[in-house]
Amino acid sequence: MNTLPLLIFIGSAGMLFGTSNMLPNADAAMNAPLRRAMMQAIVSLAVLAASLFIILTHRFDPAWAYGTVGMVVGYWLKFRLPATSIR
Repeated sequence: MNTLPLLIFIGSAGMLFGTSNMLPNADAAMNAPLRRAMMQAIVSLAVLAASLFIILTHRFDPAWAYGTVGMVVGYWLKFRLPATSIR
């Protein structure tokens, strides 16, 4: 098994998300919100892609996939909309 693609992926992820010391002048506090938003978007897109694959292929039972799509959409709506109090 060739591990070179895995090593390249790990190295690029390290540079992208700041786990490498290759950029010593970068301020970690300034990049933290950007990294968090990027990871939220990447994870959401990966989960949506898997759910849509299950829904659109009709080879598997899509019951959990519909719930997953709703969860991700609800997360982003909650994340972007201001909180309101209902009394």
